[in-house]
Amino acid sequence: MADALLSILNTFLGTCCANTQTLDIGRHTYRVSQQLGEGGFSTVYLVADTERGSQFAMKKIYCHTPDMFAKAQQEIAAYRRFRHRNIIRTVYMVLPLYKENLFDVTEHSRASGMCWPEDKIIAYLHNYGKHQGRPGLQAEQESGGDSERLLDTAAEAGGENPQQKPSRRGGYAPVGNADDAEPTVPNGPVASYAHRDIKLANVMLADDMTPILMDFGSLAPARFRAETRTDALRIQDDAAENCSLPYRAPELFDVQRGAEFDERTDVWSLGCLLFALAFNRTPFEDPLDPDSPYSARLMQLIDFMMEPDPQKRPFIDQVIAMTRSLYQR
Repeated sequence: MADALLSILNTFLGTCCANTQTLDIGRHTYRVSQQLGEGGFSTVYLVADTERGSQFAMKKIYCHTPDMFAKAQQEIAAYRRFRHRNIIRTVYMVLPLYKENLFDVTEHSRASGMCWPEDKIIAYLHNYGKHQGRPGLQAEQESGGDSERLLDTAAEAGGENPQQKPSRRGGYAPVGNADDAEPTVPNGPVASYAHRDIKLANVMLADDMTPILMDFGSLAPARFRAETRTDALRIQDDAAENCSLPYRAPELFDVQRGAEFDERTDVWSLGCLLFALAFNRTPFEDPLDPDSPYSARLMQLIDFMMEPDPQKRPFIDQVIAMTRSLYQR
């Protein structure tokens, strides 16, 4: 399966550069309609199944060096590693189509001079008991079949493809679980990972406004230590390349030998995201408006998550407890 994914990736890299933007994946042909977005190392296109018209987002990853190709492989592996209702799923390298992300929402709010209600902001941070079982890895793994069969299912669902039917918001319902059924994580201890690039633009919104975390190209083990000065410089350079500046934890800016890192680098980024949802801008763009419309408890939560000292910053379980308290009051 891994070889097939890499073959698809190579085919896509070549095909999307052509003027005639069509490509074959399995038994399906897709036409590239338009560019949806672009990052430093990838471009995302809107594509449609030429037979059924079902729509997907397709990511083109630029692999100019062996290291970049290895990183693309790592991203593919990351998508297969995690199963959760709030994490994006894949069909080969074809992603469910979402029409908006949190950055779009805050831009609309900024333009209209509006502020989100506090309970709505808090609602984006946690499911509040909606899912059962093991959180994080494979929390919502479905039985499914192989990717080829699921592509067929997506294209033949009762004559009215779930991707074809527009919602009232103008988007499309995401296609079902489209990963193969191979177990990706053993039933042992859950490994600890950091996303490392949590930001508004990496949280897509499904048509029911469910937040969907995407872009696992920066994923890495959460816990590590800078044993040497060389390690420290490498960690700092890696953060500069992979962690967006407005959301980057302060301990990643000037890394010293002996520094230790854990999941709380992502908690800082999540605090920045929460601030941006509340004020329609990232924390350090402008001085804070003294007339904040939000409760002291919400502002304390943001301050708690954005504690500059990583050893005093909360772990995610503490953040969940605080958000649950805010959400249920």
